[in-house]
Amino acid sequence: MKIENRFPGLDGLRAAACLLVIFHHVAQRLDIYSQHFILQHIQLFFLMGNTGVSFFFVLSGFLLSYPFWKNYISNLDFPDISNYAKRRAARIMPGYYASFAVSTILALLFIPDMDYFARRLITGLTFTAGFHYTTLFPSFVNSPLWSISFEVFSYLLMPVFMFGLFRFTGEKRSFKKGIVYWVFTLLLIIGINQLIHMYLTPDNVKRGWEFGVTGGSKWWMPNYNPIGFFGHFAFGILAGGICAYFIKNKVLRDRIADKNIFDIASIISSAAIIGLLCYVRSEEEFTHSIQKQPYYFPYLTALISILAVSLVNSKFTGKLFDSRFMRFTAKISFGLYIWHYVIIALISFYVLPEYMNYMAIKDWKLWAGASLLMIAISYGAAALSYQFIEKPFIERVQRVREKVFRAKRKIRPGKLLSAFLLCILALLFIFPLLWLLDASLRPPLEVIQSPPAIFQQPIWKSIESYTRDSYLAAFWHFDVGRALFNSIIVSSGTIFLTAIVVSLYAYALVFMEFKHKKFFLILALSTMMIPANALMIPMYKVAKNLHLLNSWFGLILPGAVSGFGVFLLRQYFLRIPLAVIEAARMDGAGHLRIWWHIILPLARPALAALAIIQFRIVWNDFLNPVIIMRDEKLMTLPVRILLINDTGAVLAAGFISIIIPLLLFLKFHRQFTEGLTEGIRK
Repeated sequence: MKIENRFPGLDGLRAAACLLVIFHHVAQRLDIYSQHFILQHIQLFFLMGNTGVSFFFVLSGFLLSYPFWKNYISNLDFPDISNYAKRRAARIMPGYYASFAVSTILALLFIPDMDYFARRLITGLTFTAGFHYTTLFPSFVNSPLWSISFEVFSYLLMPVFMFGLFRFTGEKRSFKKGIVYWVFTLLLIIGINQLIHMYLTPDNVKRGWEFGVTGGSKWWMPNYNPIGFFGHFAFGILAGGICAYFIKNKVLRDRIADKNIFDIASIISSAAIIGLLCYVRSEEEFTHSIQKQPYYFPYLTALISILAVSLVNSKFTGKLFDSRFMRFTAKISFGLYIWHYVIIALISFYVLPEYMNYMAIKDWKLWAGASLLMIAISYGAAALSYQFIEKPFIERVQRVREKVFRAKRKIRPGKLLSAFLLCILALLFIFPLLWLLDASLRPPLEVIQSPPAIFQQPIWKSIESYTRDSYLAAFWHFDVGRALFNSIIVSSGTIFLTAIVVSLYAYALVFMEFKHKKFFLILALSTMMIPANALMIPMYKVAKNLHLLNSWFGLILPGAVSGFGVFLLRQYFLRIPLAVIEAARMDGAGHLRIWWHIILPLARPALAALAIIQFRIVWNDFLNPVIIMRDEKLMTLPVRILLINDTGAVLAAGFISIIIPLLLFLKFHRQFTEGLTEGIRK
């Protein structure tokens, strides 16, 4: 049991917490009064899933405090606080800001009248949204973001109090002193929280939920406040200290574990948590809690802490929580938390309007279908967020930490001149895009001005005339949002299918022996020589005969084979040493296993290059959607732009259609370059 590297059972506990929150928001969509008696009680239980937030806080306190406790018990120095801050920032900020940006854009597009928008924007960007009821929810579209500010505040408080532990206990450290210190700290937190309730409770004017989010936020305050939530965090810190003590005293831990006490404690605490949630499922939110704190503090919080300590030191139950699915869910749990409500909003905007409202869906089958769709898309979005937004920053911080000495690069005058010229050239290329953005934000009369309005007065005065009317018109009146969604579905589906088909084709050409191999290579490459115009009538007839007209598959399937993709991947596969393939065959691996577990991971740069090229082709494709699609609801973005008869809306839609593939290229330009150059080198 390698506790130092990974705490057994905590991944499963984190995954369960994340799923509880998602199930809570899912259960909110179903009208409970229209369901069967049994389903009502199941729904009431899952409505308790908001307690998953308390799980997150306890686990965060546990995991983040453990290195401090470890040094304290071992009489080592106070841990490097800069590394702690960098790792927390890398873990939280990239994903949060990405989700917050998307949520803000959706709110601007679909919620024209927003109270305290500027205040919410500023506090959301600075992680201070939880300090006032008008900013408690930094985004209408993504309400779960409210808890991030509380968590960041706990991140800041924890090392302060841990420093006090190191400082005030003196050189003669002991585990008992540490526990006593944190018990007094917890009592101090409860005392301060009581003062907040006494002196900072908002007035009763527009306090209830019937007055909307802003007024209803008063109902949360001051029960939801940063100090109170640090109490949940502090319980996790106590649990982290107890666990560090057990790990330090291996003999004592093994003696208790051999008697299965930890396993019994984990089973009892799990049953107690479920029993508590079942008991309070019909009660008011702030009942069964001291100081009207959320999530039944401290009873539920204490049970979670006991469960965490028991699972980490258990012999059997910790393994039960650590299934492959739970570990994967735990890895992307932060992404699931910050993105799933955005998916709920998108489904309500474009598929099922009732899905955003509280208990608005009476048909449980319709609710189940929409919920399964939301969960599936959320998993995909969270996985992509972790892979391309969160993970790069985490790995970068780790690399910087491991790299102690950095080589100082000498900047030569020639390089400075080259960089300057490249910047000038880049500005020339980017100017049309900047002009398009500027024009899309201006009233129609300012768009046609010559010279452009932005050059007629200082920039800070020129931007005062900016308006989002063009974007609102594009999304509300001309259904650009639906067209954007269709383009994303078609482009993503084409990329996925192309990657599978083309990689299998190239694998067969390189690693398999069969007759007429060169013929199949020439056949694939010959498809690059056929003009697209010559395929119009055949493609229409084939799509009609296969009943693919007015279908996403009618656009996705023709892009499954790419002659250029076959050539690119074949050249890349030729660089893979045959010894790797032979070793896999000696171990009994078949072609599919070799392709999936060896070839695809090694070919990520080439696949990234192919994905970018295919995305650009499909995203900008106009001819094929015109031929295949007749239903306006299924039209892609380029076709929809053609049908817009408003100048401002055309500019707004045009900017969106350009910026998305550009951002994709900027994100993966290194993989794109590497994938192309590696294939050419061969």
